[in-house]
Amino acid sequence: MKKTIIISLLALQLFAQSTPVSQNPIIYSALGDEIYNNIKNVEKLQFITEYETDKNKIIEYVKAAQETKNIGFKIQNEDKNKSAYLKTLRKLSLTNEYFINKVDDSLIKSIKDEDNILFMKSVNSGLIDIPKNKEAILKYYYAHKDNIDASGVLKKIVDGYKKPEKPKGLTSKELEKLDIERIRKKYKAKKEASKQSLEEEVLRKKIEILKEQKKELGVITK
Repeated sequence: MKKTIIISLLALQLFAQSTPVSQNPIIYSALGDEIYNNIKNVEKLQFITEYETDKNKIIEYVKAAQETKNIGFKIQNEDKNKSAYLKTLRKLSLTNEYFINKVDDSLIKSIKDEDNILFMKSVNSGLIDIPKNKEAILKYYYAHKDNIDASGVLKKIVDGYKKPEKPKGLTSKELEKLDIERIRKKYKAKKEASKQSLEEEVLRKKIEILKEQKKELGVITK
């Protein structure tokens, strides 16, 4: 119970600090932040072959999202036009979810079809829920790593889970020294893993909080 309360408080703190005040409009930020923070990621989809049929939709969405963001800054300290702004955000949120779900489907398809290129594009899109898909991503990568040049988001995931290779041709003293270092590293890695696990729990909690706030604003998500 105590751990859950701590995680919830950390999630609320992360939620408050993750986006600078000046970056996005404050009004209805539970909806707005996700939309505005994803603008560039969604925009990049138009250059991926698998999303050519959505090119016009992407361009229109990016334009509408940017225009709505500008409106948000103008009206956030006013009492008028807020209901119209919220209505627009709800509509944009559904389109944002459409692109997120489509990229998620692309990741699943890439793993099923063993399509390394689509796998890389999906993981590095910036629209994938990493904590949710991390295990599947790592499993696929290590099964196909000889044919995948890890970069971007994928490289960060892989670098965090690399295992040290066993040393060869060393003397007993050198091996003993390595054993001591390995114990120290193992202890350090355990602490870091514990910290990472807590951060992932906080991130999941943040997502839950966002979903609850979005429901309150009239947007139903998965």
